[in-house]
Amino acid sequence: FSLKGKVAVITGGSQGIGLMTAERFSEAGAEIVILDITDASETATRLNGMAVQADVTDESSIQHAFAQVVEKHGRIDVLVNNAGVGFDEPMVEETDFQVFDKVMNINVKGVVNCMKNAVPHMSAGGTILNAASTAGIVSPPMSSAYNASKAAVISLTKSAAVELAARKIRVNCLVAGTVATTMNIGTPNETLAKYINPDARM
Repeated sequence: FSLKGKVAVITGGSQGIGLMTAERFSEAGAEIVILDITDASETATRLNGMAVQADVTDESSIQHAFAQVVEKHGRIDVLVNNAGVGFDEPMVEETDFQVFDKVMNINVKGVVNCMKNAVPHMSAGGTILNAASTAGIVSPPMSSAYNASKAAVISLTKSAAVELAARKIRVNCLVAGTVATTMNIGTPNETLAKYINPDARM
């Protein structure tokens, strides 16, 4: 496929699925913008792209980041909302609301924040891709905040797709299973088995 000349902003693009997406988009000819809370300039340089440091949970930070993108490229053609977190969680009755709030802030508010502020810079033919998860559908145990956040992303994607259809901006979500990324390194084998093997679930 070809993305030649398309301006693609990828949040959380310095590692994991975001980095793999940035690499593939670059190979397809896109003008890559890696938006990350860490300094991703080295990675962006390797991909002949642009790095912008920003916090997806902070609206002023995202507005400033997108202003930099538009100043350089004039528009945003593709937004990939990939930035997200997941933690080992206790049973729902032992919910730690500091963890819960952090997960929902990054995984849900971050998606809304980026969509809200990217859309004014997108024209007909624009595309938004939100990273969801099978956890938002099958709800494995010991991860209620993460499950809820990804279910919310799926629902938000449906709402945005309907709202933006008249402007010919497509909104879809990637519902991925467990992927071997840095976020999953150290996950106990028996827990991973619950994600990949239905027979191993509680």
